[in-house]
Amino acid sequence: MKQRLLLALIALMGLTAMAQTTNYGIKIGGVEVTPSNYSNITSEKFPALKSGTVTYDPATTTLTLSNAIISTTGSTKGIVFYSDPDETVIGIEGYHLVLAEGTVNVVTTGTNPALETTMPLTISGGGTALFRLTDDGHCGIYGNYSSGKDYTLTIENSTVAAIGKWGISGNSGDAGTLRIVNSTVIATGAQGSVCDWKTLTTTGVELASPSGAVWNEANHAVCDLEGTKLTSTVTFKPKSSGGSGNTGSGRAGDMNGDGLLTISDVTALVDVILNSSSDFGTHEYVDLGLPSGTLWATTNVGATNPEDCGGYFAWGETVPYGGEDTSNLTNYQYAGTYVKTCYDNETYKYCMGEEKTFTKYCPDSDYGYNGFTDALTELELADDAAYVNWGPGWRMPTREQCEELVNPVYTSTEWTSINGVYGRKITSIVAGYEGNSIFMPAAGGYFSESFNAGGMGGFYLSRTLGDESPDTVFSMLLLIEELAEGQSATCVVSYGRVMAMTVRPVRAQ
Repeated sequence: MKQRLLLALIALMGLTAMAQTTNYGIKIGGVEVTPSNYSNITSEKFPALKSGTVTYDPATTTLTLSNAIISTTGSTKGIVFYSDPDETVIGIEGYHLVLAEGTVNVVTTGTNPALETTMPLTISGGGTALFRLTDDGHCGIYGNYSSGKDYTLTIENSTVAAIGKWGISGNSGDAGTLRIVNSTVIATGAQGSVCDWKTLTTTGVELASPSGAVWNEANHAVCDLEGTKLTSTVTFKPKSSGGSGNTGSGRAGDMNGDGLLTISDVTALVDVILNSSSDFGTHEYVDLGLPSGTLWATTNVGATNPEDCGGYFAWGETVPYGGEDTSNLTNYQYAGTYVKTCYDNETYKYCMGEEKTFTKYCPDSDYGYNGFTDALTELELADDAAYVNWGPGWRMPTREQCEELVNPVYTSTEWTSINGVYGRKITSIVAGYEGNSIFMPAAGGYFSESFNAGGMGGFYLSRTLGDESPDTVFSMLLLIEELAEGQSATCVVSYGRVMAMTVRPVRAQ
């Protein structure tokens, strides 16, 4: 009897020990990733996940971010990788944080690190990430390596920016290696931008700015030539585009569309993120079951309710009608003010005031100022009204996404009204999504100084330049009736890019 009791106690102790091994050593917004939730990392279970996708693979200890917005307040950390002495963490040798190709990921926190690790960590992938404190209490990225644990934080083949009281920081400089491989890395910290690492190693990159910046081994920091720790923006970039893994058209963070990823791109990206509303959690969207997986917002940029018209924007401008845009010199020269209320060539931001004098988004020299051309046919993030006003994760739709939305194979439309406002209700007919719908008001638009078609039609901008000439862009028309016999009242056509139209944002699934 005693023997059976002893065996039972031993078995119970074993079960208790197993029960203690209940997590993977990762916290997202303070919530543990465990065997019971790792396959379903959603905003319901992880409230700090405001948008995008986060997945974890225990077999490879890999956390993957895809257009993820993780935002916390107060003392709650953004993402933490750790192993504790009580051995309740499932055994690991190190972690991997992958930034999915072509995505922009943002982790923001209040007074504690946006990203902290006490274990070896590799950040990789073709995406871009910004780790940022909203207050000045701690680090953008913190390698919290205690003495005797000389672990390595590796950033390779990716684009990473970190902003905080300390930008990318180790712990006191007596342990820890920061390793940067074929990556663009930008760091800013009021008490040290890159500091408190025992060792810094680089492969295929150069310490590009500021001028004279060097790694100072004695001070365990990036310093100026006099040995003073730098608190200005410090930038590492690939030595050359060839073979760096940081080239290729459409790469995440390629702000100027030249197919390369350079410091100018990263600086522009950080500026857009810091100056966007970053209002990630308040904009609703609807899944219509579209083949592309596109999710459509339920309101326009600048609107509170589905029936509100919201703001009116010229293509490539991010400040709406009646707003002040100090970067629009063309409007200032025309009107003597940065407040814009007229929409034509004389006031358009990327034009010199006359027809065929475009200064951006112009693949045809006949339309460019003094023959100017570039290869840009889709809006960069800095010129995307949805992205700038609503934050990362949101974009103006492409031509293809607009065409998919009004394709009668996937949706039906009807002219109706909400609270006295007329517009088009677009309803999914895709199996499993029947009845899901969005309402798009007939908001009209501004042409020169006149407001036209309000209550009769909606004009919704895409982010795609017209294919016939660069003075047009693709837009959705949602009209009260057919344009003519046999022509649909919902269609996508080329329209003048200098006119002011409404914007309905989209996001990826």
